[in-house]
Amino acid sequence: VLALWVTHLVDLRALWVRLVGYVPAVVFAAAVLFVGLIVGDKAEVLVGERLRGVKIPELGAIPTAVRYSVIFVSVLVALGQLGVATLPLVVAFAAYVVAVIVFVAVAAKDLLTSAAAGVYVLLNQPYGIGDRVQIGDVEGIVQEMDAFVTYVEDDGTEYVVPNRLVFERGVQKER
Repeated sequence: VLALWVTHLVDLRALWVRLVGYVPAVVFAAAVLFVGLIVGDKAEVLVGERLRGVKIPELGAIPTAVRYSVIFVSVLVALGQLGVATLPLVVAFAAYVVAVIVFVAVAAKDLLTSAAAGVYVLLNQPYGIGDRVQIGDVEGIVQEMDAFVTYVEDDGTEYVVPNRLVFERGVQKER
């Protein structure tokens, strides 16, 4: 700054006015980043706790994706405050969201089929806990039923049978 002032290339007073005017935007951007990091961590913990009871291993990536999505949005807001053009980043974020939606739709296809079959099984109860059944190649005693799967045990081996197999292969109930 001193070299610019000595050579008279920059008006020092105008430079200080611009720098002082820019400080609030920098402070606000830093505050947005700080809050974004905290909210991202809290969102990851909250989503992780909500999904803890679901016994699907692929869902373990969702809390991390939520965290980084929140942090990315806070970075976008902070960069916008600093005057950086964020349109390309918004387009990239939109592509990310579309990719997540497509991934969830493809991954959840069998899950949704099992859930629909599970609702049918729970409402109509073609078999119940303690019944001896054969679903496809699996034969045993029903231990537990939920909206997605039926737990069948035979000779100490527990089988987790997706409820969609009840529709696809049928169920035989032994009396």
